[in-house]
Amino acid sequence: MAGENERTVVLCMDGSYHSELAFDWYKSHIRKDNDYVIIATCFDRHAYGIYGFGTADSAELASQLQRDIDSHKEHAEELKKKLANEGMKGEVFITAGKAGENAIKVAHDRNAAMIVCGARGHGTVRRTIMGSNSEYIMHHADIPVIICRHKPHQNPTAEHKHEDKHKH
Repeated sequence: MAGENERTVVLCMDGSYHSELAFDWYKSHIRKDNDYVIIATCFDRHAYGIYGFGTADSAELASQLQRDIDSHKEHAEELKKKLANEGMKGEVFITAGKAGENAIKVAHDRNAAMIVCGARGHGTVRRTIMGSNSEYIMHHADIPVIICRHKPHQNPTAEHKHEDKHKH
């Protein structure tokens, strides 16, 4: 929990290249020694379209879901280590569901001063169909939101590092 003289900052981290760059931008440009950082990460199955559809083997679906849960737990542990390695006070808050809504709820519940997130830069069609967490946060948060937009990276197929280990 943040102390009396600490500023609470919510960082949205989903394991993507863009969220890592947003973390680095926060650290380099606006971090204060007394900040209390809450990394909000969301168990979101946008990378897989298999759950509950078709005639897939239920045992295989259950196995895949368990691998995904384990991968997300590993990712959360990596984020806790990242905070510690950077000498930052804070915690990792894991949610399930819609990342943008959850980040705003965490920020509201913890009286955060701001939310920092990355933006992937989806095109208009993809953003219309799938939505954009950064855009959702920008339009619905009642505190300042910093969206870190970066040039495209070299490996667009590895959007989520913590998921790559478990893909077949």
